[in-house]
Amino acid sequence: MERMAFRQLWRKTKAWDRKAGKGTLGENLRTVAMYHAVMPALFQYVALGLPGMMRKGTDEDEQDMLRSVILGNFNALFIVGDMLTMGFDKLRGKPWAETAPSLPALEMMAELNRLSNRMNKVKDPELKAEYATKLTTKFLELSSLPASNLNKLYKNYEKLIEGDVDDPGEAFLRAFNYSDYMIEGQVTPPTREDMEKLKKENLKLYKQLYPAWEKEFGKKKSKDKNATYNLYKKNPKLWKQKNPGKTIPKKKDNEKF
Repeated sequence: MERMAFRQLWRKTKAWDRKAGKGTLGENLRTVAMYHAVMPALFQYVALGLPGMMRKGTDEDEQDMLRSVILGNFNALFIVGDMLTMGFDKLRGKPWAETAPSLPALEMMAELNRLSNRMNKVKDPELKAEYATKLTTKFLELSSLPASNLNKLYKNYEKLIEGDVDDPGEAFLRAFNYSDYMIEGQVTPPTREDMEKLKKENLKLYKQLYPAWEKEFGKKKSKDKNATYNLYKKNPKLWKQKNPGKTIPKKKDNEKF
């Protein structure tokens, strides 16, 4: 429908006659607006979890909605759609704009290897069990089973049955199997300043939370001059995501310092 409307508008413009082609100018403009802007924006709004209705909206939601209106159905084009999306992410300063998507089969194998390595390295039983679950679901997806979605569905309905939801909006989103990221948003870990503030306001709670925070986020920086470089070499993609806009670190000679 959208392509046909574009053709009719082109014929009218080329002939410089609003009666050329099929339909009126207003009808074709309405069709283009409906299929290129309104419908993609509606789909994007639902995919984002109905921000403003079922959850609190963010600045990223507004940017995603603007992208869907501008790109419209071009976003669904093979390769070209990905290129347009990456261009938009670059304008928004997103770190993943520097990483191009690969073939799904290759990405799946890379993810299996990553989860397997992490499962073998961690010593915490809970983390090991979590990685084992993720590895199993990813492996089952090789057989075209929607294992990840089924696992997410199980966790969402488990919270619904137990009543572990904060409001009707969260209950609605979990009932329709939205992810935790879409429901709760990206969680930013507390800074040292936040912990110091908590210490002054609630010393008892601070003593309970500080050991876990120190273990996860409060580790002291290594004296190794190549610590940043080693982190980058270990996982360049992850380093770029955590350090958007920063210069890629170079290896230093420790003996010179």
